[in-house]
Amino acid sequence: MMVTELVEELQHSSFGARSLARACALAQRWSETPGLRVIVTISGALSVAQQTSIVAQLIAARKVHAIVTTGAVVTHSLTQEAGGRRRAVEPQESDEELAGRGLNRIFDTIESDENLDLLVELVRRLSESGLQGRVGSSEILARVGSLVTGDGLMASAARAGVPVFVPALSDSELGMRLSEQAVGASWTFDAFQDLARYREWLLTGFDHAVLSLGGGVPRNWAQQMFAEVKAFGRERPPRLVSGLRVCPDNVALGHLSGSTFSEARSWRKIPAFDDDDFVEVSSDFTIAFPFIAVAMLQNAASSR
Repeated sequence: MMVTELVEELQHSSFGARSLARACALAQRWSETPGLRVIVTISGALSVAQQTSIVAQLIAARKVHAIVTTGAVVTHSLTQEAGGRRRAVEPQESDEELAGRGLNRIFDTIESDENLDLLVELVRRLSESGLQGRVGSSEILARVGSLVTGDGLMASAARAGVPVFVPALSDSELGMRLSEQAVGASWTFDAFQDLARYREWLLTGFDHAVLSLGGGVPRNWAQQMFAEVKAFGRERPPRLVSGLRVCPDNVALGHLSGSTFSEARSWRKIPAFDDDDFVEVSSDFTIAFPFIAVAMLQNAASSR
């Protein structure tokens, strides 16, 4: 049975299985909608889970048009794209033993100090690249992405001109290495530059969809601008017309990770919508995302 055939069968199931099937159907519809721009927000260990290559495939197929994520996601993407390797934690390894060997545990996977040291060289080369003035994370990451090769997330985004925004860039190993190089440099990090660039990017299009993997800051940062751009006087302002949220968090917890798309309507981030255009999947996204990506990549070759 092919993955697409399995998902079709899940439409006749219940609970999480049916939600996943609905999500895949919507994702496929996005790929078939002319002019629709897809924003992916990522909060969680997508890189450590070895799934940034999936995002890279979506970028290469022109199915993803902007990314809003965390400093951790770009950090661990870059360590891999710069040649670092990871492995699973062995059952007999204690955290004390790992710490003594410079091996950092992320749930069941190792990111070594040796991998993180690769960031130092990337940031040094960034400072020699002619970066000038006040710059946001999207400009910094476009430059850094051009310094690595291959088919990873950062290299693919830089090559395709897909902006990558990291609202909390300082909350990461990459952010700390950048802060060391920023002293006396020809450039200054300015997070407000990202807001301006994201606003300008939204105003170059009309209908947008958001695929939220996890929640947190990236999800809110991507959605909140839709309430503001309505005030720019355009006859047809950019709109968030569809969305997929993949996150196990419960709405009763009170934070944005678990909040529904319907709640965002009260903040005017999303206009009135049909329930079929906004789907919520309560799942670890490392399980559900590959299925959604397969749906988005259907007929990808013919759409290029």
